[in-house]
Amino acid sequence: MLWRTFHTLSDAKDLISDFELLKIEIPLFVQNCYEEIIIRSDYVDKMVENKSYVWSASETSAYKERIENEVQQNSYDIESRRKYLGETFDKLRLDILRLEKTVTDDYHYHINNVIDIESATTSTNDLNEYFFHCEKEKGNIGEFLKLARILKVEIVNKNTLRVLKEVIKSNEAQISRPEITQPNKPITPWETLIKVELHVRLMQIESGIQDKIAKWRERNNLIECAAFCQLLYDWKFFYKGSTKRKSVNEFALSKYKIDIEIQLQSSANEGRENHKKFLKKYFL
Repeated sequence: MLWRTFHTLSDAKDLISDFELLKIEIPLFVQNCYEEIIIRSDYVDKMVENKSYVWSASETSAYKERIENEVQQNSYDIESRRKYLGETFDKLRLDILRLEKTVTDDYHYHINNVIDIESATTSTNDLNEYFFHCEKEKGNIGEFLKLARILKVEIVNKNTLRVLKEVIKSNEAQISRPEITQPNKPITPWETLIKVELHVRLMQIESGIQDKIAKWRERNNLIECAAFCQLLYDWKFFYKGSTKRKSVNEFALSKYKIDIEIQLQSSANEGRENHKKFLKKYFL
């Protein structure tokens, strides 16, 4: 199979040298691929050298100022402030998952593994592999600019998410509201309970019940929350081997910061089942 792209700049130089050594005219598509790998290598090297994939202090400060202005305009008390930040976080997380799924579907490549924004690390190899694999998948070098734009969106979204987490943590610290946790027992992250391929679907369902989630986080109508979490289990969102009662409560503790152990007891079966009937429509 002919790849209309080069893996590395050294590969390109070797081939060009062979053509010149044999005094063979370099085909136009090879010349185009050579020019592309030069541009790509320069782009990748500069990104790694300058760490341009991580927001600077001024960029971080600018976003914090912008989100604070948005919060002030869209909230009127502590709870509405918390709700707005939570909804902003959920929407951004959904945008990230959608973009990553699109890249996986279109190029069969996991862009989420290219750059680790949290630890501010990547490598020339990781970045080059992203461009090379995706270009090879589409069969041409014309994808480079599109791939660069996609990567830029991913970088902006991931940096925004990182800073937004800081803002939310700072907001919670100021409120000084004790978190609902089980004494001396770490909470299992919800991401490890729900099948990774269903994360996007979960976010889509949640986007339709944001008003309900806000009430649950205020510890209102927890029986409805228990019903929703059990529906996730019934619809096989949880990994195989999860225990219904234990895993469902751990999910609620991690995702919504609430304990629904009481609402999961057998004495609350009827109430949960009634709520399930009305919540099922969000899963269809």
